[in-house]
Amino acid sequence: MERSYQKAWNKAFKNRLKVGHVVANLFNNTTLTEVSLLALEKNTFFGAIYYQTNPRKTNDYKMNFLVNTTYRTEAEEIMDDFSIAGPILNDALDKLAIINKLLGGNSVTLNGLKVLVKNQPKNKPITIIDLGCGGGDILRAIAQYGKKEGYNFQLIGVDANKNATDYAATLSTNYENISFVHVDVFSEEFKAMRYDIVITTLFLHHFKGAVLLQLVKHLVKTANMGIVVNDLHRHRLAYYLFKLITIPVKNKMIIEDGLTSVLRGFKRKELVDLSKQLNSNHQLNWKWAFRYQWILKSSEFKV
Repeated sequence: MERSYQKAWNKAFKNRLKVGHVVANLFNNTTLTEVSLLALEKNTFFGAIYYQTNPRKTNDYKMNFLVNTTYRTEAEEIMDDFSIAGPILNDALDKLAIINKLLGGNSVTLNGLKVLVKNQPKNKPITIIDLGCGGGDILRAIAQYGKKEGYNFQLIGVDANKNATDYAATLSTNYENISFVHVDVFSEEFKAMRYDIVITTLFLHHFKGAVLLQLVKHLVKTANMGIVVNDLHRHRLAYYLFKLITIPVKNKMIIEDGLTSVLRGFKRKELVDLSKQLNSNHQLNWKWAFRYQWILKSSEFKV
């Protein structure tokens, strides 16, 4: 029964992604990205789709169609409660892993990692930590890539929710080079950790202002090679598309946290301004689906 449900859910979700992939073709040329976004923002087509598939939600449609993305929201996500456990957490982590994979999120992180490990000796031990690792799906993808390419990766998942790291460990028993630790990134225990590369996927948007700057400064200073950030572009169209593709999703945490995550995401200028405050070479690229791939290289590391 579980497999049948998963198969049906995946089919429904993939059908919703067809619209998303059509839109993705608009962004193949980076120089046209901002123009395409502006044009799409003024087009009510995607709002109309949501309304037609939810005819009883007229008021909700009108309200959210006018969502303001000028500034990052102060709203918190349900998953910010680190005591969440059990089936609701496990189901959310499983669904998020599927969504992230189907929307190309895994490839944004993995391709960024390839930039940092390019030209590195294959037998060189490289320690990679994943902040806010959740169910560990990104680390498992990296482990598979490393094994295929012959890299000597040591992978560590870090999360402030012990229930998440415990669940991730149960899903990763077949991966000898993956381990998980329950630790807060602002704790002394974390500050004592040493690593070569940091990856953060949909993690940094949980922080703002001086706290965000403090964290990234520490990561850049401590990582021997650099950081790969994969996070959300705060944009109205991203908000509408997430509403569209999650219509078949029944998990409240995924829907509410997903929408809040978009509104907690970043504008390009915000990441550029943050980069200027760091002593680090950086690359900032827009990726589908409404992601920024931000690669920060440690000052002494040469790619």
